Amino acid sequence: MRRTVYVASPCRGNVKQNLRFARAVAAHLARRGDTPLGSHLILAGALDDEVPTDRDCGMKAGLHLVSKCDLLYAFVEEGSSPSEGVALEAAEAGRPEIDIPIHWFTFTLECGKAVVTPLGWSTPWATLEVA
Repeated sequence: MRRTVYVASPCRGNVKQNLRFARAVAAHLARRGDTPLGSHLILAGALDDEVPTDRDCGMKAGLHLVSKCDLLYAFVEEGSSPSEGVALEAAEAGRPEIDIPIHWFTFTLECGKAVVTPLGWSTPWATLEVA
């Protein structure tokens, strides 16, 4: 069964690297038979995350998209806390009127690869090319 999976991953900071990571996750999900969805997957290049009004528009679009999904995958860089956007999107997914499952993952980026591990696990879920 094809599921629509919201990809909640960092955007701010190293935007280019973060977008490459989000695209790699999206490609992995699509190859597994899921339909990935995420505001920065759709709006990167159309809105500028450094412009407050654009960021607000993107965040609102993301929160709306969460409600259209079957589940949310939340990604946090190893050793970090969830980004503001990831935290807001996860909170939206947990609202009683939406209430979709949330799966938390940590990731590390090294040498063009992302190792992605479910929170609390020691075995990686995926090793992704982040090019």
